[in-house]
Formats: sequence, C-alpha cells, structure tokens
Amino acid sequence: MSIASEVFGEWKPELVQVTPPGSDRPVKLRYPTYGEWHKLAVAHQQLAGKAPDAGLIIDTIAACIADDAGKRKLSSDKARGLLDASPRSVMWLYKQCWETVLKSDDETVAELEKNSAAGQE
Repeated sequence: MSIASEVFGEWKPELVQVTPPGSDRPVKLRYPTYGEWHKLAVAHQQLAGKAPDAGLIIDTIAACIADDAGKRKLSSDKARGLLDASPRSVMWLYKQCWETVLKSDDETVAELEKNSAAGQE
C-alpha cells in the first residue's frame, strides 16, 4: 500500500470526456497525480508570461489523456505524435486540460470540497 493510499484512501480516478472541434471521437481526460500536476504547474509558472513551447504543450496533454480505466494513455514519447495533428485540435485540447483536470484554484478547491460534503450526506 502506498503512503498516498494510507493517507487518502484508494484513489478512484474521475474522467472528463471532451470532443475536440472537428472530431467525431471523444477524448477522456484524467486528473493527474499531484506529482504530475506540480511538475506541469512549475514549468508553466517559469514561463513568466511567455508562450509554452510545443514540448510542454504535448507533455501537458499526455499527462491528461486517459484510457477507459482512468490510467494515463500516452507516454511523453508517444504523445510526440500529436505534433502532426491539427494545431486547432491540439491547442483546444491543451486548453481543456487546464480548464478541467489541471485547474487548481481556490474556487475549484471549494467546489470539490462542496461536492465531497454533498456526497457524504
């Protein structure tokens, strides 16, 4: 048993399903682990207002795309294949990652706490 399981209990990954514009195939997004999220958050903070490079965008998407079981679907190397995709689709998916499964602000935390409390009633 991992320390995370000991502290928080078994983590059951939630999935967010999105369908990129111009696509007929939905994509499942997973909530990454804290370690994955923190690495991405720090890399983005270090940009200091500059645009992220393609590698960081792809790594961000790779951390979020999930299989049906909620596990990470793409390694960073495999995700490099997204460099050949439509810019519109890649950037839309990148934005969706940050607006859903990577979002971590006070409002999001409050909403998660509210949902958790409602589920315990």
